[in-house]
Amino acid sequence: MTLILPPSIDDDLLPMIRTCGINAIPGEISRHRPDLIISICGDTRDRARADGYLADHDVPVLRMNFDDVERVQSNMIAPSIDAFETLFADIDQLFPVQPVGNLLVHCSMGVSRSSATALVAAGHIAKGFYTDLDEATWARDLVSQFFERQPFSAPNQRVLSIGERLLGTLGRHIRKEVQSEMGRPCENGGILSCP
Repeated sequence: MTLILPPSIDDDLLPMIRTCGINAIPGEISRHRPDLIISICGDTRDRARADGYLADHDVPVLRMNFDDVERVQSNMIAPSIDAFETLFADIDQLFPVQPVGNLLVHCSMGVSRSSATALVAAGHIAKGFYTDLDEATWARDLVSQFFERQPFSAPNQRVLSIGERLLGTLGRHIRKEVQSEMGRPCENGGILSCP
């Protein structure tokens, strides 16, 4: 899935964002040559598969380990603020002068964790490089384009909540726009909603 960023932001300065499931990693890397990969896995089988696909490529990989859960549950790793603070610090350290060029975010299926993390990461990148950002307009454009290209994504609500907490107003706008898009009818007559 390709995300072209909103025209309200200079397209040359913000990343081209792609999301995918584990099995699509090799094709996405060879076709789109990401500058950074965010690899999200919950269990060791997924991590081993993903790392196998990522091993032969000379691309920085930021690994996140959490399950696709929206609240803390026993035997599951929930997304955490600490994990996203670390992600943001790693992005800033790898790309201190200009934003990430091409960003690939994967999870098991490319639907929930990767979608939410991609949106939150894009918000962090935008906040870091644009001081006069019209946050409401930018979030609306970003989320609208995201759902146009991947209408059946279901961004993880806990990740969006973490984004809201860490990004402030911009995170709140992103979460609100996602909730609005997910309640919108699809062209095929269905409703966009969390599975």
